[in-house]
Amino acid sequence: MERDRILHIHEVYKPYSGGGAIRISRLLENSKHTLPTVLCSFKGAENSPRRETINGVDVIRVKYFKSPVLLFFVVRLLLKYRYRNIHVHNSWVQLLVLPLALFSPLILELHSIKARRGLKSILHRAAINSARKYIVLSQSAKDYIKGNFGIDDTNIHVVLNGFIARELGLKSERVKSEKKLKLFYAGSLYEWQGIRNVLDCAKFFAADKNYEFYIVGDGPMLAEVLEFIDVNDLHNISVIETLKGASFLQFISQMDVALVLRPSKLETETAFPLKIPEYIYWGIPILLTDRSAHFELSDYEKRHDLYSIVRDSCVCEDVQQLTNNLGRLKAKAQKLKESIDWSEYTWNISAEKYEAIYDRSKPH
Repeated sequence: MERDRILHIHEVYKPYSGGGAIRISRLLENSKHTLPTVLCSFKGAENSPRRETINGVDVIRVKYFKSPVLLFFVVRLLLKYRYRNIHVHNSWVQLLVLPLALFSPLILELHSIKARRGLKSILHRAAINSARKYIVLSQSAKDYIKGNFGIDDTNIHVVLNGFIARELGLKSERVKSEKKLKLFYAGSLYEWQGIRNVLDCAKFFAADKNYEFYIVGDGPMLAEVLEFIDVNDLHNISVIETLKGASFLQFISQMDVALVLRPSKLETETAFPLKIPEYIYWGIPILLTDRSAHFELSDYEKRHDLYSIVRDSCVCEDVQQLTNNLGRLKAKAQKLKESIDWSEYTWNISAEKYEAIYDRSKPH
């Protein structure tokens, strides 16, 4: 059977290692019935060629992705190849190619949903309403799109991030004199990720020699993070900019508690983090704030029974109270792990759901 060509328009792709790039690459690399092409920028891939094939995915990079010139590149591809569907990632990209909606039904995937005001809100609404079908990363995102944009429920599809059952490295034995509790955050350094909450916790525990904090990642807040540590003379927190593969797994195996302390924003209430399924599978206790999208793998009403939740009004105090009993945290983490049917959350299953959304109409 001939495989259909699908054109994906997304700002970033491999070797960029942000969450959006990881998601789309894993979904496309597990495609069985389509031939995906990704039109993207050189962001995070400055030394990569203009065109290459990565694990079966045709990747085309352009210099002026964030400009009206993008439409020219898309039209040129449409004239050269017969794509069954055009799959646009995020509403601001949809705006750049909006004229295509007059001729071709577009599929819009919202990797994140942000609150906008004024003209941006009007443009955002126009972009969303111009699509034919929608893909979101969580049920809470679907509920928001349905309720705020009046979109028919049958046209909004939830495709959760998949999961790879990687095993951690062996945990090395600590010397008896070492009783420090190791808490960590891993991911991009953006305000909405809860970085300031992590820093505030490190400052709160500055005088307690039983706590060590680690931040693993890079991003816009890196300079601010380092300055905060320097200004407050904090010696209980370390910043590690890059860890990948086996090095990251070995690092995680030495940690005690994961921190996912995102503040309440539209994007955090609707975005399901890639990291949460892995932490749960590894049996690592997670201290997390009460964001709707954090609990996509479980019944939301039972979240207090399964998760260790930190209140926004007293993050540091709750971290202190919850970590006073590490044994209880670990038992709760194990109960959560055992409550999930992991066979339902593979990238293969997510890729099958992805491909089932595409139109079987004539190519564009």
